[in-house]
Amino acid sequence: MLNQYYSEIIEKICELIKIKSVQSEPKQGAPFGGGVAQCLDYVLTLGDEMGFTAKNFDGYTGYIEYGNGPKLYGVPVHLDVVPAGIGWSVDPYGGVVKNEAVYGRGVVDNKGPAIAVLYALKTMKDIDMPCKSRVRIILGTNEESGKAGLRHYLEKEGEPDFTVVPDSKFPVVNGEKGIVKYRLAGEIPEEMDSPLSLLELKGGDTANMVPAYAYARCRYHGTFPAHLLSEFSRDNGITLKITFDGDNILLEVFGKAAHGAAPHEGINAISGLLQVLCFIYRLSKTDRQEDENAICILSERLQSADGKNSGLAVSDEHSGSLTMNLGTIEMKGKRIYGVVDIRYPVSFEESLVHQTLGLHLPGIGIERLSGQKPIYYSKDSKEVLFLMDIYEKVTGKVLKSVVIGGGTYSRLFKNALAFGPVTLEKSHVIHKPDEHFFITDIIEFTEVYKEFFKRVLY
Repeated sequence: MLNQYYSEIIEKICELIKIKSVQSEPKQGAPFGGGVAQCLDYVLTLGDEMGFTAKNFDGYTGYIEYGNGPKLYGVPVHLDVVPAGIGWSVDPYGGVVKNEAVYGRGVVDNKGPAIAVLYALKTMKDIDMPCKSRVRIILGTNEESGKAGLRHYLEKEGEPDFTVVPDSKFPVVNGEKGIVKYRLAGEIPEEMDSPLSLLELKGGDTANMVPAYAYARCRYHGTFPAHLLSEFSRDNGITLKITFDGDNILLEVFGKAAHGAAPHEGINAISGLLQVLCFIYRLSKTDRQEDENAICILSERLQSADGKNSGLAVSDEHSGSLTMNLGTIEMKGKRIYGVVDIRYPVSFEESLVHQTLGLHLPGIGIERLSGQKPIYYSKDSKEVLFLMDIYEKVTGKVLKSVVIGGGTYSRLFKNALAFGPVTLEKSHVIHKPDEHFFITDIIEFTEVYKEFFKRVLY
């Protein structure tokens, strides 16, 4: 029975959260850093202690397998996490249990599900019945930063016959928007230095998070317009802090973190900072031109999360509207560099995104960093209906399948669907401060996967 493992599941999730597994510098046997490798070893050891077959592929990935038979079902999870960011009320790597929930970076995305599916599979092993097929929990290691770990697995092992990915939403995800990331580069002209001289500009941790903090260090030749700047910030909903340090001025903008696939749920600190800097620049200009400098261009054209200022306000009936997130920015010399994360509808073409963006960002260099094509399954496909039936039987809830802006491991497989771990209304915590997973939802998720394993193994 699964209930005998409830407390142990929570305990192991907390232990895994305490291992900080943001991708870092590679080491021998740890291609994505020591923390990620430690997480991989932890889960593989736990699987081995449970009596499963466990295998490590040189630190790139691993798997835990149970069952017999020619048909293989894959369940890829990932053990890496995005940076914690700011704004937490608890230690993001503390594995804290409070308010009937487990708190910590990665508890939903994706360490909690990784532990839960392992225990769901353990209940199948406890039954000790002959199996008609095999289940393999595949352990990803850099899902947040390129998915190279799972690509390594596929090169070595090939694809399962059918794959479910517990890294999105219930009841089942039948489509995922296309994703493309571009590196943007622009010159700061000499005119920008009078009266404003930028010394440093930086914001954001990763492209697929709405940045909660951005700052600029600068000098101003003349009387700094602090009062006008405060009024502008207040009128535009920007949380700005101004600190004077001798001749230098520190401008800090505070936003609200969110997943890059749902930028409307956050407040982009980089966007706010660019608006502030452009406002300062324009105070000294008597004749405003349409295309002024990289800061004002990026401020105006990338300000809207729906892409309307860049000519990209597109949508379709299956997946909704395009979204856009300027996730990072930095200044090197007299150039600024940013990375924008765009999620486009399933019926749209990436080439049109690139072309349209180029037309609306004059003088800005655009370099494609990565891209993932959209995927879409009919709501009435047998795979979707199979998983919907499992979810409804276990939970008693009748919900509609969803199309998401996020990018899961499903895209790497020919026959795969994202399935859980939480419903749409509870997925808002992912990539945000105080990420948490209610214990009742952890248990329900585990019960759903127990039913999935029961159906495919016996």
